[in-house]
Amino acid sequence: MAASASFSSSFLSSVVDDNSSMKQDLKRNTVTFNSSIWGDQFLTYDEPEDLVMEKQVVEEVKEEVRTELIIKASSNESTQHMKLIELIDVVQRLGLEYHFEKEIEEALQHIYDTYGEKWIDQNNLQNISLWFRLLRQHGFNVSLGVFKNHMDDKGSFKESLCNDAQGMLLCMKHHI
Repeated sequence: MAASASFSSSFLSSVVDDNSSMKQDLKRNTVTFNSSIWGDQFLTYDEPEDLVMEKQVVEEVKEEVRTELIIKASSNESTQHMKLIELIDVVQRLGLEYHFEKEIEEALQHIYDTYGEKWIDQNNLQNISLWFRLLRQHGFNVSLGVFKNHMDDKGSFKESLCNDAQGMLLCMKHHI
């Protein structure tokens, strides 16, 4: 065992000596990089000084949207309900729905209770598509029969809808 210990220590010392001599002989090329067009602005992070103010503004805007949802939902005017549907769609598209889940659910429940399967503007394909998608997304039972005004005898969309590009796009987008 003593022989193997002396062998391993002599082997290690020769390897270490070879590595140190290689380090002395090794010359590395230095590269000079051009300075970045961005400077050093991304090397440090300065937290905004008015972060508290920004958070307060965010909360105020959230409260404003929440109030708008509640006011439009409590209204019995059909034009307000159409605006409400559009507002809910915008909030969803912005990815902010999670802030207003309760208000959106209550608003859609009010609309469903008010109209059932008879949406206000049966002739506007764009509005009816949006109404249909939102109610279906939130679990309300709305049949495809709401589109019967826009279908021909064969079950296809009427030729006259070719002029309603927005409505047709919404139908296709919502897989109707």
